[in-house]
Amino acid sequence: MQTHERPVREGKELARDFALGLLGGLAGTLAMTKAMPLLTKLEREEAQRLQNEAAPESSVYVLARRLTGLLGLEVSEENLGRLAEAIHWVYGTSWGGVLGLLHDRTPRLMRAGALPFGLLFYLLSDEAMPAALKLAPPPNRLPVDMHLRDLVGHLVWTFTADAVYHGARRVAS
Repeated sequence: MQTHERPVREGKELARDFALGLLGGLAGTLAMTKAMPLLTKLEREEAQRLQNEAAPESSVYVLARRLTGLLGLEVSEENLGRLAEAIHWVYGTSWGGVLGLLHDRTPRLMRAGALPFGLLFYLLSDEAMPAALKLAPPPNRLPVDMHLRDLVGHLVWTFTADAVYHGARRVAS
């Protein structure tokens, strides 16, 4: 009987951790969305100009344009912007689910407010994937200010998502 109870309990814990992680990811995405304009104001004007020349559209906007093209849809710029925003929110929230699933299972990634997880999230989401998928120029073509801004933005996401995950888990227990 005990062998059947353990997989059920573990399955419930996985589902709980994923759901609470999604909640954290949603909060993290909100915090990051609010922080990015403030962080952008701290950038040098020259860096902003270089960024706009190298990457005039965000990678999620490029992805939205590519997806609608693949589906043969003609979408207004306004709706393309809405789709890009939706992609941003779904992506950020989904990473929260990953954080929740990994939280108790990879404790080294979750040290110091999930700092290692946040660094990995930043490297994959901002440095590796956009360039690999040709959604953005290679990282070496973008100004250092942009990398620093995006790193801080992802750490805002991480610390918020981790804090909300922990708070929600305490309430759920």
